[in-house]
Amino acid sequence: MRNRTGTLGFCLLLLSSAVNAQSLIFGSSFEEELVLQPHNFIFVIDTSGGMAQVIPPEGVTRLEVLQESLAGDGNLFDMITTNTSEFVITIVTFNTAAQMVGEFTDVQDAKDIVNNLVPGGLSNFRNAVSETTDQINIDAFDPTLDDYADFVYFMSEGEPFPEANELTPGDVTAWQDTLSTHDLNSIVVGIALAGGSANEHLEELANPSDTPLVIDLDVDLNNIQALYQFVTIREAQTSNSR
Repeated sequence: MRNRTGTLGFCLLLLSSAVNAQSLIFGSSFEEELVLQPHNFIFVIDTSGGMAQVIPPEGVTRLEVLQESLAGDGNLFDMITTNTSEFVITIVTFNTAAQMVGEFTDVQDAKDIVNNLVPGGLSNFRNAVSETTDQINIDAFDPTLDDYADFVYFMSEGEPFPEANELTPGDVTAWQDTLSTHDLNSIVVGIALAGGSANEHLEELANPSDTPLVIDLDVDLNNIQALYQFVTIREAQTSNSR
């Protein structure tokens, strides 16, 4: 769909708008710097009844953990504003059914939507993937997004319900084909997964080469930096000043 620039795994270079380091190599100098690029984000957010579960001993719900990770001060949405040149945030929610809630270029509008989400209903992974795929295909034919790097965040407690809402092998193949065709970064986030165990329903939504396949987001957000994978680095050769 669009050219995806290389991502250096879990780049925790969130600290500034430019990190400079020069070294002399065969008469040339190289400068490494943080590059601000336009990004297109789709956030697929689980609002099923399972997201209302209170996680002890913190006493917060899974949805509250998700809301804080995205819309809390200094967290993911704020990182987007400081580490991209331009951005579009699309929010898709799912419970019994999935829906595209809106597309935002103002981060406060996106925060307001996320902070007002209410959990309830079933957990329909099939509908979530179908709705997200439709949005990906719409974006693929939007010329204004041609130079944008593309990221999908799938955020869930990881349990489709009932069983009929689980992805079929055909659904998984179609999703993986979509990721490959459009060169998409799929970042799959489990919200306080039970026992921190691997979750097969979430793993099949990730890029196969990702390690780990699923980020198990801590209730206290100690590992929130793992979500900041859209920060990119370039090494630009410059002339030697000697």
